[in-house]
Amino acid sequence: MLRHRPLRARIYQPITRFGVVASDWKYIITISVACYAVPMVLKMNLSGIPLFLIAGPGAMFLTYAFFFWIRIGKEPGWLQHQWRSLLRHQIERGTLAADRLKNLPHSWLK
Repeated sequence: MLRHRPLRARIYQPITRFGVVASDWKYIITISVACYAVPMVLKMNLSGIPLFLIAGPGAMFLTYAFFFWIRIGKEPGWLQHQWRSLLRHQIERGTLAADRLKNLPHSWLK
């Protein structure tokens, strides 16, 4: 007979590989391959060193570090919310706590 196993406590949390969400790896790999392939096809050099030897791994490190940084200690969807708040006018989006500090509710009482 099968014994009961406990449910995973974080079943709704995203799956991470090496600290980065699994769905973000496609962006890391795509940017790294592009930064590796373009200098190789164009035969670009930097002081006699083929640029693809530096650009590919460098791009992978930078994109990995970026995606690792946006996930650590931040709420899910943090980056999307930041971009939306920068690109949209405050009337088009819901109010944020910072909006309330700018526009005090009873300024006519002063």
